[in-house]
Amino acid sequence: MAQIISFAPNKSVVERMEEVVYTLQVRNNLAVSSTIRVTFSEIRAGGEVDLNYQTREIGPGATESFTFTFIANQGAGHVYTTCALTEDLGFGGGEKKCSTVEIRAGSEGIVITGFEADKTHVDGGATVRYVMGIENRTLIVQYIYVQFWDIDLDEVLYENEMSLAAGAAVTFEHLMVCGTLGRAHRVCGRLVSVHGNPIGNMACAKTVQVSNTWGSPVYVMAALSANPTRIEMNVPVTIVASVSNTGTAGGSPMVDIEAYNTETGESIDLGSVGAYVIENTTTEIPLTTYLDAEGVFEITATIRGTAISKTVSVGVGRDLPSPTPTPGSSGGFEIPPLAIVAAGAVAGGALLYFLGPKYGFDGDVGGL
Repeated sequence: MAQIISFAPNKSVVERMEEVVYTLQVRNNLAVSSTIRVTFSEIRAGGEVDLNYQTREIGPGATESFTFTFIANQGAGHVYTTCALTEDLGFGGGEKKCSTVEIRAGSEGIVITGFEADKTHVDGGATVRYVMGIENRTLIVQYIYVQFWDIDLDEVLYENEMSLAAGAAVTFEHLMVCGTLGRAHRVCGRLVSVHGNPIGNMACAKTVQVSNTWGSPVYVMAALSANPTRIEMNVPVTIVASVSNTGTAGGSPMVDIEAYNTETGESIDLGSVGAYVIENTTTEIPLTTYLDAEGVFEITATIRGTAISKTVSVGVGRDLPSPTPTPGSSGGFEIPPLAIVAAGAVAGGALLYFLGPKYGFDGDVGGL
């Protein structure tokens, strides 16, 4: 007959959402091989529930190990009572043993701390950013699997996984483009098993309503920078175009970048870069390149299909020229020309007489 030598979990106290591994050792005490079936079950408030069956042939006098694994997903302080029943299918007889595992009091497991959408009313083509907060409220490292899920379509929009240290928190983000006019989006974030099955931990964002009108992007070149602005030959330079979208829908602008050598007059096409820019945001779009000649280059970035551009200077083997002083400046103090005109009118032109030559006013100023 089959004799249970031992039946025990790898831990008697575990964290919520921790994996529990039971190991059962069974010996065949007969002088011939026997087919042994093992049933793993759990004793619950409503009765005993069979969870797993395993069947194996064990040689005469041999010992075999069976394992059963589950995730301790009940609440803190819950006690699992798990049993193993052996049955000799050929000769009859068997044995049963049970053991307990407790979830540590105060162990909350992996908790969804928030799930939000950054907008609730948008035009068609607009982008909604969903943010899901996760915290590991246990004393062990946990591996987590998350999904962003469309309730109405029963469709997974985005999924991710990662290892999360004890006590650590993390956020996951998903950008969704609203491509159907008039539709209401109901999206939730949930924790799932390694196989993608929901494990009962879920939070939902407010409904996002899409209007019956298509939005459109409106691009602005917010800034253009070069790093570094002084290089030698064969040293890379990174051009960063900062593009803002002030429209009502996201879009993917292309930025064409050209270099003009102010010493030789040669223009060089440095290529194009693009990125998705969400409405009401600014995105930095970088391009790392080389300038294959010495000189002072004017780098111009233009949003394709528009006249929207900005320029930045880069010196290759050259220092950039000092900025040209602003007309009317003196030691950092400047009197605005309009203020001079106004003061001159008050003083009968006397003040303008004294300051006019310094600020470029000459001759008859009566027409001012």
